[in-house]
Amino acid sequence: MANPQKENGFIPISTEFWEAWLKVRVPGEAEQVLKTIVRKTWGFGKKWDRISTSQFIESTRLSRRSVERSRRNLRTWNLITTDKKDGSYVLSYTVNKDYETWKLPTKKTHSTDKKGGKLPTKMQHTIDNRYITIDKNQPQAAAPCEELKENPLVKEAMDQVLKAGFNIYAMVSKAKTSMKQPKDWRFPDQVILKVCDAYNKEKDKIKEPWPWFITVLRRESESWFAEQNIAQAQTYKKGSGALSLAEILKQGQRNE
Repeated sequence: MANPQKENGFIPISTEFWEAWLKVRVPGEAEQVLKTIVRKTWGFGKKWDRISTSQFIESTRLSRRSVERSRRNLRTWNLITTDKKDGSYVLSYTVNKDYETWKLPTKKTHSTDKKGGKLPTKMQHTIDNRYITIDKNQPQAAAPCEELKENPLVKEAMDQVLKAGFNIYAMVSKAKTSMKQPKDWRFPDQVILKVCDAYNKEKDKIKEPWPWFITVLRRESESWFAEQNIAQAQTYKKGSGALSLAEILKQGQRNE
């Protein structure tokens, strides 16, 4: 029978930080990864700690894919900061104590009628700060749209690609125009980050920039949307009526 005692070790967390954490919702798997970072830093009286993927897996019992996705999300939400200290290949992690700078996803909400009752035919889901509306009775292009706050990680990645000679900003703008999306519409952060990563790996092989870009963008968009369906909306996996970003991109391509 488990009988944890403070004398056997404890993690010092300030009351102010704990109360701030109580007021927000960190999605399950990401919170497991965050707790691991808290344990391995503050739990040992350290601000930073090198934590390998295998350590995260052992601590949380999550799959490698879930750990990697959760770490990306935690960085996007500004809950953690990572760095390769002292030239190490293993990332060092620290928890961002400045809770006023956190950018967490909004909680799941449901539409209501005038009397305050839930509408059975329409559900509204918020995924990673992107708002998706799914109407079972009326198929629609339910593409995600991010908050208008600029993500520093995405901007840094895009600026690096731009400096390398690839005008990714122009490509993104052209893609949105071909999809007939408004100017304030944005691709998911994870999609753009993966496109940037793909460019860094394949830049020496790219002969035609636009065909390459739209192919990678479609592939990563489809992958992102599939992951969100699996994680957040299993019931809509087979026939929600919502179009994926890849399908919208195909429509936009036909409009060119």
